[in-house]
Amino acid sequence: MWVMPFTLVNSGIAITLFIASCIISVGFLDFCSHLVDNTFLTSCKQAQTIPWHQVETGKVINGSRFHNFYAVAQTASWICFLVYGAQLGMCILRLFRNRRARSKDAAAYQEPKTDDKAIVPNEEVPS
Repeated sequence: MWVMPFTLVNSGIAITLFIASCIISVGFLDFCSHLVDNTFLTSCKQAQTIPWHQVETGKVINGSRFHNFYAVAQTASWICFLVYGAQLGMCILRLFRNRRARSKDAAAYQEPKTDDKAIVPNEEVPS
């Protein structure tokens, strides 16, 4: 009975997680490619070792582990999507099994074609 709403909610969450994971991955790749193309760096991970300065104020920004955090966030978002995708698959499987079981139950509980009068054999009443 409640399988269909949960299937719809899980599919909405899985689609949202897929879109978020794609945005994070594309953004990370784009940021790193621009960083490597426009600087003397050969990899994005090397950018963790140089000091970062804010353009307007000249203030030093701590960017010592930005690549590690970004990689962990990207991995976690894809893992979350895979977990919700598996959960959605199990929910869809349960939906089909539930419908099949309900159709078998409906066939088993059909009303008999005879009338309600039962034939009772003659029994002797003990005296």
